Amino acid sequence: MKKLTSLLLFLAAAMIVTVSCKLKSDTTVVRKDTKERVSSLYGGTVVTRETLEQTGEINLLRAIAMRVPGVEYRNGNLIIRGVGTINNTDPLYVINGVQTNDPPNFTVLEIESVEVLKGANASMFGVRGANGVVIINLR
Repeated sequence: MKKLTSLLLFLAAAMIVTVSCKLKSDTTVVRKDTKERVSSLYGGTVVTRETLEQTGEINLLRAIAMRVPGVEYRNGNLIIRGVGTINNTDPLYVINGVQTNDPPNFTVLEIESVEVLKGANASMFGVRGANGVVIINLR
C-alpha cells in the first residue's frame, strides 16, 4: 500500500512537470490547474490579446499603457522610461522580428501578444533600446 501511494505521488509530480510546453522560441506558457502564466526569455512584461481586449480600447498603444505599469500614452506614442532625453523619447518597436521606430497602427484584435522591455532587459538592443522596447507578435 505504501509503494502504491508513493507511486501515485511520483506520477502526480511528473504530470505537473510535463504540463509545461514550449510554444515559440520566445514565449513559454506554463499551466497549472486553471491559472495561466506567460513569461518570456527577454524578461519583460508580457500582455496577451485577451488581456488587452478587457480594457475595451481598440487602439493598441492606449491598451498597452492601461495594462503595463510604468508605461504612458502621450501624443500618439508610448513613453516607457519617462522623458530623459531632449530630442527623442520614442521606444523601439519590434513587429514580428522587424525593428522600427514608427509607432504601429494596429488594433488590439490584430495582435497575439505584446512584450514591453525596460532598463537592463532592453540593453540587448543597444542604443536603439535605450528608451525601451515594445515587441509585438501579430496573429
